[in-house]
Amino acid sequence: DLFNNPSPDKAIQDQSAAWKCWKNGGNDCPGFQYKVAGMQDLVNAVRQTGAANPLMVGGLRSANDLSKWQEHVPNDPKGKIIASWHSFKEDKCNNEQCWESEIAPIAKLYPIIVGEIGQRDCSRTYIDKLMDWLDKKKISYLGWTWNTWDCSSGPSLITDYNGTPTNFGRGLLERLSGNNQNQQTSSGSNNGGSTSTSGSSSPQKDSSSTESSSSGSGNTLPSSKKSDKKQLRGVNRSGAEYSCVKNLGIFEGPMDDNAIKVMKKWNINAVRVPLNEDCWLGINGHTASFIGSNYQNAVINYVKLLRQNDMTVILDLHWTDGIYGGPGQGDCYDKAAKCQKPMPDKENAPKFWKSVASQFKNDEGIIFDLFNEPFPDMVVSDKSAAWKCWRDGGSACPGFQFEVAGMSDLLNAVRSTGANNLVMVGGLTWANDLSRWQEFVPSDPAKNIAASWHSYNFNACNNKNCWDSQIAPIAAKYPVIVGEIGEHGCTHSYIDGLMDWLDSKGISYLGWTWNTWDCSSGPSLISDYSGTPTQFGKGLYERLCASDGQAQQPATALNSGGSISTGGNLNPGGNSLPSGSSNSGSGNNLPSSKKSDKKQLRGVNRS
Repeated sequence: DLFNNPSPDKAIQDQSAAWKCWKNGGNDCPGFQYKVAGMQDLVNAVRQTGAANPLMVGGLRSANDLSKWQEHVPNDPKGKIIASWHSFKEDKCNNEQCWESEIAPIAKLYPIIVGEIGQRDCSRTYIDKLMDWLDKKKISYLGWTWNTWDCSSGPSLITDYNGTPTNFGRGLLERLSGNNQNQQTSSGSNNGGSTSTSGSSSPQKDSSSTESSSSGSGNTLPSSKKSDKKQLRGVNRSGAEYSCVKNLGIFEGPMDDNAIKVMKKWNINAVRVPLNEDCWLGINGHTASFIGSNYQNAVINYVKLLRQNDMTVILDLHWTDGIYGGPGQGDCYDKAAKCQKPMPDKENAPKFWKSVASQFKNDEGIIFDLFNEPFPDMVVSDKSAAWKCWRDGGSACPGFQFEVAGMSDLLNAVRSTGANNLVMVGGLTWANDLSRWQEFVPSDPAKNIAASWHSYNFNACNNKNCWDSQIAPIAAKYPVIVGEIGEHGCTHSYIDGLMDWLDSKGISYLGWTWNTWDCSSGPSLISDYSGTPTQFGKGLYERLCASDGQAQQPATALNSGGSISTGGNLNPGGNSLPSGSSNSGSGNNLPSSKKSDKKQLRGVNRS
């Protein structure tokens, strides 16, 4: 918030000149006894450091006058400007007529945060009415102030630091806690440019199963230091799971910052990175230069680049150890991690996750996908027994030639490091069968589990009837991330219908795969690393780039029940933004970043 209460209009009577002073400072501010910095100077000061944080900029008259804010808003190269507004009963713009004429038009194009709301008579009548209007528009606001001053001498929310509200403070307390029976609480759905509300304002679904309730509700991905409540729509970046054991290197294709910038042209906001157990741990005699610390450092550096580009990262344990020669294995009969096994091994998979989780536990914008595609049901024919093997491993997995680690073992390995990152757990039949996932989901002490699902046109669960009966009930209680979507045949007819359904539910998904393989032999999104889509890839490209003027119908930004809020590029915008500053997101959708959520902020000042 660049400057609390600008009031250049007290020194410069002409309003147009005052706004010019507000923006430019310096010579445009006659009558001051010091050299003034304009809002543009402060924006430039922040951006020259490389910081991409959203910036709040208040207007004139102690930030209450936004009448010519859009005309004079400073240029922001990052496009992340927010209008800062202060609203007290004693201000000039203190009625709905002014709010509709002066504030609402800005809210259609830019996020607005009301940095201070209050009244100086120790009552709440004004802020009650103001909050009604702000909640209707999904505009963020913060009460002045969380201090124990006597509210009769100025707005103070509390009488003590146990949080006892003053008469004035009761208005905000009842609004935020949802106990105000006389007032309309904010809706959980988003309309037009409105922002998605915080969890307390969202409609509640049924409680999660007793095995493991997940934090957040439904497809609202849990908020953390560096992850957003949003729909993830991205790609897999294959290579690190196989190159190192085939003596090809560590990755396939370019993995530098320029390569990530190409991904961003597709509006990708998440990348799933498949990994190899042997290569991370440096075991089983593969080429030394491609495993151990060399492999780890390469993965760590790639993850850093993705995070610096505001990408959510999913780390997936793809290939693991264990001899298996049964159905679904193909021609890979090898103890080493040279192919997809039906279940992870007890000897090394927990070690892998303890090491990976220890490395990345301080960044919760990194998600852990515990095991790529379990298929214990190819070994254990009884479905109930297969699900038990899936969860428990060990003696619950008869017929295996190696000791199996269950999903509980891998989850416990992650949590033993203190990592609270979101963990994805896929079901049976190569992660396509989630029919009894809720019944067997492992217990998570951090309550931060997502269901991992893979969906291809050749899978059994490949139609809307199955999605509605099997996937939707899980999505009402847990986040669901479709780690892989695709189809054979180099077309996109299947994923088009699938994405329609997923977008309607706000379910996250990632296309397989951002590699330049021939898509006629398997799903491949691009024909070159400049990002040229294959015929198959055009389906995902057009979906993600819909808001940039492509023909594909963009997904709706409405949230229903447990659905998660979508990324900024999915939200229908108002009119085009003024040329002075193009803003990321639209209207009151707060711009997504590593540490901020797309939601309505409702809080306090701490003076």
